[in-house]
Amino acid sequence: MQHLPFLFQRRRLNVGISRAKVLCIVLSSVDVLRPPLEMLSNTDSVEGYTFLRAYEDRAWSGQFEL
Repeated sequence: MQHLPFLFQRRRLNVGISRAKVLCIVLSSVDVLRPPLEMLSNTDSVEGYTFLRAYEDRAWSGQFEL
């Protein structure tokens, strides 16, 4: 869980997604898309989380068994 504040930096997410030339594939997990409330204790994390959720809501998603 210590990596979530890094992942929830909106600028990093925006650069990672917008720089894709043809296709952007984002692999995630329940831990990232449904973090504990303490991970959303600051405004930057909330903005990044909101951006990521909006991207996920617009994107195709599926469940894959490994």
